[in-house]
Amino acid sequence: MIITIVYSTIILAITILHSWILIRKRLYRELAVFGLLMIPGTIFGYLAAHLTMIEDPLFFLKWIYRPFNDLFSTFFPS
Repeated sequence: MIITIVYSTIILAITILHSWILIRKRLYRELAVFGLLMIPGTIFGYLAAHLTMIEDPLFFLKWIYRPFNDLFSTFFPS
C-alpha cells in the first residue's frame, strides 16, 4: 500500500510539473505526446513496483504491429 502511495505521489508531481511547463510554453502537441507516453509508463511502473509478472515486451509489439502488417500485406501481395 505504501508503495502505491509513494509511486502515485511521484507520478503526480512529475505530471503536474511537466504539464505546467508545456502549457506555459503553449506546446500543446508535446503535451499530448507526453500524456500518451505517460499513461503506459505509469501502468508499467506500477506493475514493476508490485513485482507483477507481465508478458514479454516483444509480445506487445507483435500485438500492436500485426494489423498494420496484415494491412500492408493485402495492399502489396508478394
